[in-house]
Amino acid sequence: MERSRRARIFAWTASGLGVISLVLVGVSVGLRFSNQAIDADVIGRQNFINATVQLGQVEAALLQLLGNAALNNKDEQIHDLLTRHGITVKPTQPPAVK
Repeated sequence: MERSRRARIFAWTASGLGVISLVLVGVSVGLRFSNQAIDADVIGRQNFINATVQLGQVEAALLQLLGNAALNNKDEQIHDLLTRHGITVKPTQPPAVK
């Protein structure tokens, strides 16, 4: 009788641990899919940031070229356009000779 009781306790304990293991596997799979979605979102945001930095560099170069064109060609329309948008166009000063 004692042996049979121990066998049943062992069987129920093993079954319970098996169910807990399956639940934990399910939770692990769910977290993996959740992490993949978050990773995709983070990668998308990082790509946006990288593109913004590159566009900022293009913008700076374009403004520099427009400013130079306004000064070199004495183009008041370009100068006024840049000034209206808060961009000051000044000729560059050559470095002072010591």
